[in-house]
Amino acid sequence: MNPRSLLLAVCLGAAAFGPPAPGRLAPAALAVPDSGDAYAELVAQLDDAERELLVAEKAAEDDGERAKLRAERRALPKRFYARFAELADAGEGRALLWMASNQRAVTEDRDEVRAKLVELYGRLVREHRAQPWFEDVLAEMSGDAKTIGADDLEKLGEAALAGAEDANVRGATLYYVGAGLVSIDEKERGEAMFRRLRAELGSSMWAALLDPEAYAEEHLQIGKTVPEIERADTDGVAFKLSDYRGKVVMLDFWGDW
Repeated sequence: MNPRSLLLAVCLGAAAFGPPAPGRLAPAALAVPDSGDAYAELVAQLDDAERELLVAEKAAEDDGERAKLRAERRALPKRFYARFAELADAGEGRALLWMASNQRAVTEDRDEVRAKLVELYGRLVREHRAQPWFEDVLAEMSGDAKTIGADDLEKLGEAALAGAEDANVRGATLYYVGAGLVSIDEKERGEAMFRRLRAELGSSMWAALLDPEAYAEEHLQIGKTVPEIERADTDGVAFKLSDYRGKVVMLDFWGDW
């Protein structure tokens, strides 16, 4: 599927059906866009190892062997973690996001998990805010709100906003940090983020996600001009929905669980 078609589908689907649940979805940045780079090769090796163990687990003839193979498969993130860390230290931001997404599989102590997540998200905010996949960072961070805690989540959000001129980065930050705060019963602080979002970017898609029914009534009716969408595809190439005006655009809604 063309990455641009996928992103158009996700954006329009979100506006029509309500705000996405913060975090816990597999970030698009963790997917392998193409071969030829060290991160893609490492992800492919991990996928191959997991697939091999899963096939063996299903073929195992007794419960003991199945349990052993299942334990090996669940330990894969710990086995590969140091290699992703090496890539992250070399400047590969996607490896940092992989580490954050798999931290609980590597560290059992809750306080250690929290401290490591704050460190990893801090690095992502400082070093990779301009990446086209930064929204995935914000979504994952929002999903980790309970572990990170309200104070550090808010600090990370403010760090992402500091000096950020890109409207999409600002909108996504305000939305996801607000959603994360609300999800851990910090409603007043979350609503403060939402108020900033409405005041600063009231006509944006991110503000629309706060009241999708009203937005759909005003903008997504038959005969209305489809709202503008500006994004980058999975290769980092910027595009706008208006680039396709006058052309047929296919929206393919799908999921992978």
